[in-house]
Amino acid sequence: MQLFIIISLICLLFPVHFNNGRKLSEQEALLGIKSAITDGPYNTLSYWNSTMQPDHCTWYGIICSNSSVISLDVSNLNLSGTVSPDIAFLTNLQNLSLAQNTLSGPLPSSLSSLKALRVLDLSDNHFTGPLPLSFSEILELRHLDLTQNNFSGEIPECFSQLRRLTTLFLNENNLHGSIPEFIGDLQELNALGLSDNNFSGRVPQKLGTNGKLSYIDLSRNVLTGNIPEPLGRCRPLSQLYMQHNLLNESIPKGLFGLLNLTDVDLGDNLLTGEVEIHDSVAVNLKSIFLSNNQLSGTLPPSIGNFSALQFLVLDGNSFTGSLPREIGNLHNLCTIDLSSNSFYGSIPRESGNLQQLAYIDLSSNNLSGKIPPQITNSTMLMRLNLSRNHLAGDISWLTGGVDAVDISYNMLQGALSVFLPNLRGEGDNLLLKLSWVVYALDRKLSDDYHLLFQAKR
Repeated sequence: MQLFIIISLICLLFPVHFNNGRKLSEQEALLGIKSAITDGPYNTLSYWNSTMQPDHCTWYGIICSNSSVISLDVSNLNLSGTVSPDIAFLTNLQNLSLAQNTLSGPLPSSLSSLKALRVLDLSDNHFTGPLPLSFSEILELRHLDLTQNNFSGEIPECFSQLRRLTTLFLNENNLHGSIPEFIGDLQELNALGLSDNNFSGRVPQKLGTNGKLSYIDLSRNVLTGNIPEPLGRCRPLSQLYMQHNLLNESIPKGLFGLLNLTDVDLGDNLLTGEVEIHDSVAVNLKSIFLSNNQLSGTLPPSIGNFSALQFLVLDGNSFTGSLPREIGNLHNLCTIDLSSNSFYGSIPRESGNLQQLAYIDLSSNNLSGKIPPQITNSTMLMRLNLSRNHLAGDISWLTGGVDAVDISYNMLQGALSVFLPNLRGEGDNLLLKLSWVVYALDRKLSDDYHLLFQAKR
Protein backbone atom coordinates (compact mmCIF):
# COMPACT_ATOMS: atom_id res chain seq x y z
CA MET A 1 0.00 0.00 0.00
CA GLN A 2 2.79 2.38 0.87
CA LEU A 3 4.51 1.54 -2.42
CA PHE A 4 1.31 2.39 -4.34
CA ILE A 5 1.09 5.78 -2.60
CA ILE A 6 4.73 6.54 -3.40
CA ILE A 7 4.29 5.63 -7.07
CA SER A 8 1.10 7.78 -7.26
CA LEU A 9 2.94 10.78 -5.83
CA ILE A 10 5.77 10.34 -8.35
CA CYS A 11 3.23 10.29 -11.20
CA LEU A 12 1.64 13.49 -9.93
CA LEU A 13 4.93 15.31 -9.58
CA PHE A 14 6.51 14.01 -12.78
CA PRO A 15 3.71 13.10 -15.19
CA VAL A 16 4.45 10.47 -17.82
CA HIS A 17 1.97 9.91 -20.66
CA PHE A 18 1.46 7.11 -23.12
CA ASN A 19 0.63 7.61 -26.81
CA ASN A 20 0.63 4.91 -29.50
CA GLY A 21 2.82 2.72 -27.34
CA ARG A 22 5.26 5.53 -26.59
CA LYS A 23 5.74 7.24 -23.30
CA LEU A 24 7.25 10.66 -22.77
CA SER A 25 7.59 12.89 -19.77
CA GLU A 26 6.32 16.44 -20.21
CA GLN A 27 9.89 17.67 -20.40
CA GLU A 28 10.69 15.19 -23.17
CA ALA A 29 7.49 16.23 -24.96
CA LEU A 30 8.52 19.90 -24.83
CA LEU A 31 11.95 19.04 -26.22
CA GLY A 32 10.22 17.07 -28.99
CA ILE A 33 8.09 20.14 -29.77
CA LYS A 34 11.24 22.27 -29.84
CA SER A 35 13.02 19.88 -32.23
CA ALA A 36 10.30 20.42 -34.88
CA ILE A 37 10.64 24.21 -34.68
CA THR A 38 13.26 26.59 -36.03
CA ASP A 39 13.86 29.26 -33.40
CA GLY A 40 13.33 32.95 -34.10
CA PRO A 41 15.93 35.75 -34.11
CA TYR A 42 15.86 36.06 -30.32
CA ASN A 43 16.64 32.36 -29.79
CA THR A 44 13.98 32.23 -27.11
CA LEU A 45 13.65 28.46 -27.21
CA SER A 46 17.36 28.04 -26.50
CA TYR A 47 16.33 28.32 -22.85
CA TRP A 48 14.37 25.11 -23.25
CA ASN A 49 17.39 23.16 -22.10
CA SER A 50 17.27 20.43 -19.48
CA THR A 51 20.98 20.90 -18.70
CA MET A 52 20.89 24.64 -18.14
CA GLN A 53 17.40 24.66 -16.58
CA PRO A 54 16.40 21.22 -15.30
CA ASP A 55 12.91 22.36 -14.26
CA HIS A 56 10.84 22.74 -17.46
CA CYS A 57 8.24 24.73 -15.52
CA THR A 58 10.71 27.65 -15.54
CA TRP A 59 11.15 27.60 -19.33
CA TYR A 60 9.96 30.53 -21.43
CA GLY A 61 6.24 30.43 -22.23
CA ILE A 62 5.48 27.59 -19.81
CA ILE A 63 3.11 27.79 -16.85
CA CYS A 64 2.71 24.82 -14.55
CA SER A 65 0.32 23.83 -11.82
CA ASN A 66 1.34 21.05 -9.45
CA SER A 67 4.43 20.45 -11.64
CA SER A 68 2.27 19.82 -14.73
CA VAL A 69 2.19 22.07 -17.79
CA ILE A 70 -1.13 23.87 -18.10
CA SER A 71 -0.13 26.69 -20.47
CA LEU A 72 2.20 26.88 -23.48
CA ASP A 73 2.45 30.33 -25.06
CA VAL A 74 5.19 30.95 -27.63
CA SER A 75 3.28 33.48 -29.73
CA ASN A 76 4.93 36.26 -31.74
CA LEU A 77 8.46 34.81 -31.70
CA ASN A 78 8.90 34.42 -35.48
CA LEU A 79 9.09 30.65 -35.13
CA SER A 80 8.95 28.38 -38.18
CA GLY A 81 8.60 24.66 -38.65
CA THR A 82 5.75 22.34 -37.71
CA VAL A 83 3.78 21.20 -34.68
CA SER A 84 5.18 17.96 -33.31
CA PRO A 85 2.80 15.11 -32.46
CA ASP A 86 4.62 15.00 -29.11
CA ILE A 87 2.36 17.83 -27.98
CA ALA A 88 -0.15 15.08 -27.16
CA PHE A 89 1.84 14.22 -24.03
CA LEU A 90 0.92 17.57 -22.41
CA THR A 91 -2.41 16.11 -21.38
CA ASN A 92 -3.14 18.72 -18.69
CA LEU A 93 -2.65 21.62 -21.09
CA GLN A 94 -5.41 24.23 -20.84
CA ASN A 95 -3.95 27.03 -22.97
CA LEU A 96 -2.00 26.61 -26.23
CA SER A 97 -0.98 29.72 -28.16
CA LEU A 98 1.32 29.53 -31.17
CA ALA A 99 -0.05 32.70 -32.76
CA GLN A 100 1.86 35.18 -34.91
CA ASN A 101 4.62 32.91 -36.14
CA THR A 102 5.32 31.26 -39.50
CA LEU A 103 4.57 27.68 -38.52
CA SER A 104 3.26 25.53 -41.35
CA GLY A 105 2.03 22.12 -42.44
CA PRO A 106 -1.07 20.22 -41.35
CA LEU A 107 -1.85 19.92 -37.67
CA PRO A 108 -1.23 16.58 -35.96
CA SER A 109 -4.34 14.57 -35.11
CA SER A 110 -2.79 13.93 -31.71
CA LEU A 111 -4.08 17.34 -30.61
CA SER A 112 -7.27 15.48 -29.74
CA SER A 113 -5.42 14.07 -26.72
CA LEU A 114 -5.50 17.50 -25.09
CA LYS A 115 -8.83 16.89 -23.37
CA ALA A 116 -8.36 19.72 -20.84
CA LEU A 117 -7.62 22.37 -23.50
CA ARG A 118 -9.75 25.49 -23.20
CA VAL A 119 -7.86 28.02 -25.34
CA LEU A 120 -6.35 27.14 -28.73
CA ASP A 121 -4.85 30.08 -30.65
CA LEU A 122 -3.00 29.19 -33.85
CA SER A 123 -3.76 32.45 -35.66
CA ASP A 124 -1.45 34.22 -38.10
CA ASN A 125 0.60 31.24 -39.26
CA HIS A 126 0.84 29.17 -42.46
CA PHE A 127 -1.00 26.02 -41.42
CA THR A 128 -2.64 24.06 -44.24
CA GLY A 129 -5.08 21.23 -44.83
CA PRO A 130 -8.67 20.76 -43.72
CA LEU A 131 -9.88 21.73 -40.27
CA PRO A 132 -8.91 18.74 -38.09
CA LEU A 133 -11.87 16.53 -37.23
CA SER A 134 -10.03 15.67 -34.03
CA PHE A 135 -10.81 19.14 -32.66
CA SER A 136 -14.35 17.90 -32.02
CA GLU A 137 -12.95 15.65 -29.29
CA ILE A 138 -11.65 18.60 -27.24
CA LEU A 139 -14.94 19.10 -25.45
CA GLU A 140 -13.64 21.67 -22.93
CA LEU A 141 -12.59 24.06 -25.71
CA ARG A 142 -13.85 27.62 -25.20
CA HIS A 143 -11.67 29.72 -27.52
CA LEU A 144 -10.66 28.54 -31.01
CA ASP A 145 -8.73 31.01 -33.20
CA LEU A 146 -7.36 29.82 -36.55
CA THR A 147 -7.39 33.24 -38.24
CA GLN A 148 -4.95 34.01 -41.06
CA ASN A 149 -3.85 30.57 -42.12
CA ASN A 150 -4.32 28.46 -45.25
CA PHE A 151 -6.91 25.98 -44.00
CA SER A 152 -9.23 24.70 -46.70
CA GLY A 153 -12.42 22.69 -47.02
CA GLU A 154 -15.63 23.07 -45.03
CA ILE A 155 -16.46 23.47 -41.36
CA PRO A 156 -16.97 19.88 -40.16
CA GLU A 157 -20.40 19.01 -38.78
CA CYS A 158 -18.70 17.27 -35.87
CA PHE A 159 -17.66 20.69 -34.56
CA SER A 160 -21.22 20.82 -33.24
CA GLN A 161 -19.83 18.83 -30.31
CA LEU A 162 -17.91 21.90 -29.15
CA ARG A 163 -20.86 23.12 -27.14
CA ARG A 164 -18.79 25.21 -24.74
CA LEU A 165 -17.25 27.42 -27.43
CA THR A 166 -17.47 31.12 -26.62
CA THR A 167 -15.16 32.32 -29.41
CA LEU A 168 -14.79 30.90 -32.93
CA PHE A 169 -12.46 32.73 -35.32
CA LEU A 170 -11.75 31.20 -38.73
CA ASN A 171 -11.16 34.47 -40.62
CA GLU A 172 -8.85 34.75 -43.62
CA ASN A 173 -8.49 31.15 -44.72
CA ASN A 174 -9.56 29.24 -47.85
CA LEU A 175 -12.70 27.71 -46.38
CA HIS A 176 -15.83 27.20 -48.46
CA GLY A 177 -19.27 25.63 -48.36
CA SER A 178 -22.15 26.78 -46.23
CA ILE A 179 -21.96 27.97 -42.66
CA PRO A 180 -23.41 25.03 -40.70
CA GLU A 181 -26.74 25.60 -38.98
CA PHE A 182 -25.30 24.32 -35.70
CA ILE A 183 -23.35 27.58 -35.39
CA GLY A 184 -26.65 29.21 -34.46
CA ASP A 185 -27.24 26.56 -31.79
CA LEU A 186 -24.01 27.12 -29.84
CA GLN A 187 -25.47 28.44 -26.61
CA GLU A 188 -22.28 29.94 -25.18
CA LEU A 189 -20.98 31.61 -28.35
CA ASN A 190 -20.33 35.34 -27.98
CA ALA A 191 -17.82 36.03 -30.80
CA LEU A 192 -17.92 34.65 -34.35
CA GLY A 193 -15.44 35.53 -37.10
CA LEU A 194 -15.66 33.83 -40.51
CA SER A 195 -14.64 36.72 -42.77
CA ASP A 196 -12.47 36.57 -45.89
CA ASN A 197 -13.30 33.04 -46.96
CA ASN A 198 -15.55 31.63 -49.68
CA PHE A 199 -18.57 30.70 -47.61
CA SER A 200 -21.81 30.62 -49.58
CA GLY A 201 -25.49 30.00 -48.94
CA ARG A 202 -27.64 31.41 -46.16
CA VAL A 203 -26.52 32.69 -42.81
CA PRO A 204 -27.78 30.31 -40.06
CA GLN A 205 -31.23 31.61 -39.20
CA LYS A 206 -30.85 30.90 -35.48
CA LEU A 207 -27.82 33.15 -35.18
CA GLY A 208 -28.46 35.47 -32.26
CA THR A 209 -31.06 33.31 -30.54
CA ASN A 210 -28.63 32.38 -27.75
CA GLY A 211 -28.80 36.00 -26.55
CA LYS A 212 -25.01 36.13 -25.97
CA LEU A 213 -23.44 37.11 -29.30
CA SER A 214 -21.61 40.43 -29.09
CA TYR A 215 -19.29 40.22 -32.13
CA ILE A 216 -20.06 38.88 -35.63
CA ASP A 217 -17.85 39.20 -38.70
CA LEU A 218 -19.01 37.37 -41.84
CA SER A 219 -17.67 39.95 -44.27
CA ARG A 220 -16.14 39.27 -47.68
CA ASN A 221 -17.75 35.95 -48.50
CA VAL A 222 -20.48 35.09 -51.03
CA LEU A 223 -23.35 34.66 -48.59
CA THR A 224 -26.91 35.02 -49.86
CA GLY A 225 -30.38 35.35 -48.37
CA ASN A 226 -31.45 37.48 -45.46
CA ILE A 227 -29.73 38.69 -42.31
CA PRO A 228 -31.23 36.58 -39.49
CA GLU A 229 -34.07 38.37 -37.71
CA PRO A 230 -32.94 37.28 -34.20
CA LEU A 231 -29.95 39.62 -34.51
CA GLY A 232 -32.36 42.54 -34.16
CA ARG A 233 -33.24 41.22 -30.70
CA CYS A 234 -29.76 40.13 -29.57
CA ARG A 235 -29.14 42.63 -26.77
CA PRO A 236 -25.41 42.05 -26.22
CA LEU A 237 -24.61 42.63 -29.93
CA SER A 238 -21.90 45.26 -30.23
CA GLN A 239 -20.21 44.80 -33.61
CA LEU A 240 -21.83 43.45 -36.78
CA TYR A 241 -19.83 43.13 -40.01
CA MET A 242 -21.43 41.49 -43.06
CA GLN A 243 -20.14 43.72 -45.86
CA HIS A 244 -19.17 42.45 -49.30
CA ASN A 245 -21.61 39.58 -49.66
CA LEU A 246 -24.80 39.01 -51.68
CA LEU A 247 -27.24 39.41 -48.80
CA ASN A 248 -30.72 40.65 -49.66
CA GLU A 249 -34.08 41.48 -48.10
CA SER A 250 -34.33 44.04 -45.30
CA ILE A 251 -32.21 44.91 -42.28
CA PRO A 252 -33.58 43.16 -39.15
CA LYS A 253 -36.07 45.22 -37.18
CA GLY A 254 -34.75 46.55 -33.91
CA LEU A 255 -31.07 46.38 -34.93
CA PHE A 256 -30.42 50.12 -34.54
CA GLY A 257 -32.18 50.14 -31.18
CA LEU A 258 -29.76 47.70 -29.53
CA LEU A 259 -28.18 49.65 -26.69
CA ASN A 260 -24.78 47.93 -26.86
CA LEU A 261 -24.33 48.34 -30.61
CA THR A 262 -21.16 50.26 -31.57
CA ASP A 263 -20.34 49.34 -35.19
CA VAL A 264 -22.42 48.16 -38.16
CA ASP A 265 -21.12 47.50 -41.67
CA LEU A 266 -23.56 45.93 -44.13
CA GLY A 267 -22.18 47.66 -47.21
CA ASP A 268 -21.84 46.15 -50.69
CA ASN A 269 -24.77 43.77 -50.54
CA LEU A 270 -28.23 43.68 -52.16
CA LEU A 271 -30.24 44.81 -49.13
CA THR A 272 -33.62 46.41 -49.78
CA GLY A 273 -36.36 48.18 -47.86
CA GLU A 274 -36.23 51.04 -45.40
CA VAL A 275 -33.89 51.48 -42.46
CA GLU A 276 -35.93 51.59 -39.27
CA ILE A 277 -34.58 54.13 -36.78
CA HIS A 278 -36.86 54.87 -33.86
CA ASP A 279 -36.52 57.46 -31.10
CA SER A 280 -34.84 54.91 -28.83
CA VAL A 281 -31.54 54.24 -30.58
CA ALA A 282 -28.14 52.73 -29.90
CA VAL A 283 -26.57 55.67 -28.09
CA ASN A 284 -23.10 54.07 -28.25
CA LEU A 285 -23.17 53.52 -32.01
CA LYS A 286 -20.04 54.94 -33.64
CA SER A 287 -20.28 53.78 -37.26
CA ILE A 288 -23.01 52.98 -39.78
CA PHE A 289 -21.79 51.71 -43.16
CA LEU A 290 -24.59 50.76 -45.57
CA SER A 291 -22.94 51.67 -48.89
CA ASN A 292 -23.93 50.20 -52.24
CA ASN A 293 -27.17 48.42 -51.47
CA GLN A 294 -30.73 49.01 -52.69
CA LEU A 295 -32.04 50.65 -49.53
CA SER A 296 -34.79 53.24 -49.79
CA GLY A 297 -36.92 55.55 -47.69
CA THR A 298 -36.00 58.71 -45.83
CA LEU A 299 -33.65 59.65 -43.04
CA PRO A 300 -35.87 60.28 -40.01
CA PRO A 301 -35.20 63.08 -37.50
CA SER A 302 -34.28 60.37 -34.99
CA ILE A 303 -30.96 60.01 -36.85
CA GLY A 304 -29.85 62.87 -34.63
CA ASN A 305 -30.18 60.67 -31.53
CA PHE A 306 -27.03 58.71 -32.39
CA SER A 307 -24.99 61.02 -30.19
CA ALA A 308 -21.77 58.98 -30.42
CA LEU A 309 -21.85 58.52 -34.20
CA GLN A 310 -18.57 59.20 -36.02
CA PHE A 311 -19.18 57.62 -39.44
CA LEU A 312 -22.45 57.84 -41.39
CA VAL A 313 -21.87 56.26 -44.80
CA LEU A 314 -24.99 55.56 -46.88
CA ASP A 315 -23.74 56.17 -50.43
CA GLY A 316 -24.94 54.21 -53.44
CA ASN A 317 -28.54 53.56 -52.38
CA SER A 318 -32.00 54.92 -53.21
CA PHE A 319 -32.63 57.06 -50.15
CA THR A 320 -34.87 60.05 -50.77
CA GLY A 321 -36.47 62.97 -48.94
CA SER A 322 -34.83 66.00 -47.38
CA LEU A 323 -31.85 65.95 -45.08
CA PRO A 324 -33.12 66.32 -41.48
CA ARG A 325 -31.87 69.29 -39.48
CA GLU A 326 -31.22 66.90 -36.62
CA ILE A 327 -28.02 65.82 -38.41
CA GLY A 328 -26.60 68.89 -36.69
CA ASN A 329 -26.90 67.02 -33.36
CA LEU A 330 -24.22 64.50 -34.36
CA HIS A 331 -21.41 66.44 -32.73
CA ASN A 332 -18.92 63.56 -32.94
CA LEU A 333 -19.41 62.97 -36.66
CA CYS A 334 -16.18 63.03 -38.67
CA THR A 335 -17.36 61.43 -41.94
CA ILE A 336 -20.70 61.76 -43.71
CA ASP A 337 -21.20 60.22 -47.15
CA LEU A 338 -24.72 60.37 -48.57
CA SER A 339 -23.63 60.48 -52.21
CA SER A 340 -25.39 58.74 -55.11
CA ASN A 341 -28.87 58.77 -53.61
CA SER A 342 -32.00 60.82 -54.35
CA PHE A 343 -32.01 63.29 -51.48
CA TYR A 344 -33.60 66.64 -52.32
CA GLY A 345 -34.15 70.02 -50.73
CA SER A 346 -31.56 72.27 -49.14
CA ILE A 347 -28.46 71.44 -47.14
CA PRO A 348 -29.31 72.11 -43.47
CA ARG A 349 -27.55 75.07 -41.88
CA GLU A 350 -27.22 72.92 -38.79
CA SER A 351 -24.42 71.07 -40.58
CA GLY A 352 -22.26 73.91 -39.31
CA ASN A 353 -22.61 72.47 -35.79
CA LEU A 354 -20.43 69.51 -36.73
CA GLN A 355 -17.02 70.69 -35.60
CA GLN A 356 -15.32 67.29 -36.01
CA LEU A 357 -16.21 66.79 -39.67
CA ALA A 358 -13.27 65.91 -41.91
CA TYR A 359 -15.10 64.44 -44.90
CA ILE A 360 -18.41 65.50 -46.48
CA ASP A 361 -19.79 63.90 -49.65
CA LEU A 362 -23.31 64.82 -50.74
CA SER A 363 -22.62 64.47 -54.46
CA SER A 364 -24.97 62.97 -57.06
CA ASN A 365 -28.25 63.83 -55.37
CA ASN A 366 -31.02 66.33 -56.15
CA LEU A 367 -30.09 68.93 -53.55
CA SER A 368 -31.01 72.54 -54.36
CA GLY A 369 -30.86 76.03 -52.91
CA LYS A 370 -27.80 77.85 -51.66
CA ILE A 371 -24.87 76.18 -50.02
CA PRO A 372 -24.90 77.28 -46.36
CA PRO A 373 -21.61 79.02 -45.47
CA GLN A 374 -21.66 77.12 -42.17
CA ILE A 375 -20.81 73.89 -43.99
CA THR A 376 -17.09 74.73 -43.76
CA ASN A 377 -17.19 75.65 -40.07
CA SER A 378 -15.23 72.57 -39.06
CA THR A 379 -11.53 73.31 -38.78
CA MET A 380 -10.97 69.59 -39.38
CA LEU A 381 -12.58 69.62 -42.82
CA MET A 382 -10.35 68.17 -45.56
CA ARG A 383 -12.71 66.98 -48.30
CA LEU A 384 -15.96 68.55 -49.50
CA ASN A 385 -17.87 67.10 -52.45
CA LEU A 386 -21.18 68.70 -53.41
CA SER A 387 -20.96 67.99 -57.14
CA ARG A 388 -23.81 66.85 -59.41
CA ASN A 389 -26.70 68.50 -57.62
CA HIS A 390 -28.88 71.55 -58.36
CA LEU A 391 -27.19 73.96 -55.96
CA ALA A 392 -27.26 77.66 -56.78
CA GLY A 393 -25.83 80.93 -55.47
CA ASP A 394 -22.28 82.22 -55.24
CA ILE A 395 -19.15 80.68 -53.78
CA SER A 396 -18.09 83.58 -51.57
CA TRP A 397 -18.24 81.23 -48.56
CA LEU A 398 -15.43 79.09 -49.94
CA THR A 399 -12.02 79.56 -48.32
CA GLY A 400 -8.65 77.90 -48.70
CA GLY A 401 -8.87 75.83 -45.56
CA VAL A 402 -10.22 72.74 -47.32
CA ASP A 403 -7.78 70.45 -49.13
CA ALA A 404 -10.21 69.03 -51.69
CA VAL A 405 -13.37 70.68 -52.98
CA ASP A 406 -15.65 69.51 -55.77
CA ILE A 407 -18.69 71.67 -56.50
CA SER A 408 -18.88 70.91 -60.22
CA TYR A 409 -22.11 70.30 -62.16
CA ASN A 410 -24.27 72.72 -60.19
CA MET A 411 -25.66 76.17 -60.97
CA LEU A 412 -23.19 78.19 -58.93
CA GLN A 413 -21.70 81.52 -59.83
CA GLY A 414 -18.93 83.83 -58.70
CA ALA A 415 -15.22 84.38 -59.22
CA LEU A 416 -12.48 81.99 -58.22
CA SER A 417 -10.41 84.99 -57.21
CA VAL A 418 -12.33 84.87 -53.94
CA PHE A 419 -10.71 81.55 -53.23
CA LEU A 420 -7.32 81.51 -54.93
CA PRO A 421 -5.61 84.26 -52.83
CA ASN A 422 -6.10 82.03 -49.79
CA LEU A 423 -4.03 79.26 -51.32
CA ARG A 424 -0.47 79.02 -50.17
CA GLY A 425 2.50 77.84 -52.21
CA GLU A 426 4.04 78.59 -55.53
CA GLY A 427 4.93 76.67 -58.65
CA ASP A 428 4.53 72.92 -58.40
CA ASN A 429 3.35 73.18 -54.79
CA LEU A 430 0.48 75.34 -55.95
CA LEU A 431 -0.28 72.88 -58.74
CA LEU A 432 -0.47 70.07 -56.19
CA LYS A 433 -2.89 72.13 -54.12
CA LEU A 434 -5.05 73.06 -57.09
CA SER A 435 -5.12 69.51 -58.39
CA TRP A 436 -7.51 68.66 -55.58
CA VAL A 437 -9.86 71.53 -56.40
CA VAL A 438 -12.44 70.81 -59.10
CA TYR A 439 -14.84 73.57 -60.12
CA ALA A 440 -16.00 73.42 -63.74
CA LEU A 441 -18.76 75.89 -62.88
CA ASP A 442 -19.01 77.61 -66.26
CA ARG A 443 -16.70 78.79 -69.00
CA LYS A 444 -15.97 82.16 -67.40
CA LEU A 445 -14.88 80.56 -64.14
CA SER A 446 -12.84 77.98 -66.03
CA ASP A 447 -11.05 80.85 -67.81
CA ASP A 448 -10.53 82.58 -64.43
CA TYR A 449 -8.92 79.40 -63.12
CA HIS A 450 -6.35 79.19 -65.92
CA LEU A 451 -5.54 82.93 -65.93
CA LEU A 452 -5.06 83.13 -62.19
CA PHE A 453 -3.06 79.92 -62.13
CA GLN A 454 -0.69 81.25 -64.82
CA ALA A 455 -0.32 84.51 -62.88
CA LYS A 456 0.63 82.59 -59.73
CA ARG A 457 3.32 80.67 -61.61
